[in-house]
Amino acid sequence: MEFLRRVTKERLENIIKNTIFSISADEVTDVSGLNYLAISVHFSNEESYPTAKLWGLIPLGTDCSADKIYQILQEQLLSKYEQKTIAFITDGAPTF
Repeated sequence: MEFLRRVTKERLENIIKNTIFSISADEVTDVSGLNYLAISVHFSNEESYPTAKLWGLIPLGTDCSADKIYQILQEQLLSKYEQKTIAFITDGAPTF
């Protein structure tokens, strides 16, 4: 299963490094009370319709602050693909 995730992530990285894209992020809590950051990338090109793909579901632990969310986004996407990012979408909920 890990191999499949790695191959899927590599394919997605190849797509977004060659096109502009937007990022959406939302904090989610599962039934056991654990917090995660769901990150999706949205893109399109000449060969495809607008597409959204899950980049990752990253554990947040107990820290759901804006600083923690920004740190994760910076590590996962912004540090590598900032020049290709055209928008960032959230649900607008306040973080503490």
